[in-house]
Amino acid sequence: PEIDERLEELDANRSELMVSLIWNTKEDLDLSITCPGGGRVFHARKTKKLNNCGLLDIDANVKTAPDKITERPIEHILLEQSLGTFEIAVRSQRGPFNDASGSPTSFVIEVNDFGKITKFNGKIKPGGKPSEFTLVR
Repeated sequence: PEIDERLEELDANRSELMVSLIWNTKEDLDLSITCPGGGRVFHARKTKKLNNCGLLDIDANVKTAPDKITERPIEHILLEQSLGTFEIAVRSQRGPFNDASGSPTSFVIEVNDFGKITKFNGKIKPGGKPSEFTLVR
């Protein structure tokens, strides 16, 4: 329900295959997905035209938009429907809102595949090694 609430608040787009990332700090986490065909959706290649994979619909807590920093962030990607292995990664960007103690940030990833929900839970240290997950469909 938390993911749906955040998507509704931001009037997010929906698709039959979509992936959302939530966490509860002002830190800048980034969601990226490499699709079976090799295209990768992430903050620098947000559109299908640039990545041949999907659309980064919501990109939260971006350092260049300090007026939009929130403690209820969400990142949301709409994917092209294809079969195969999707590599999902979460990265923590260094920035002014990272925990100075270096404590890890907990997060939840939700994959909605035609109504079938798969969740991944993780923790990541500020600026640390990416957390990676695999989805096969």
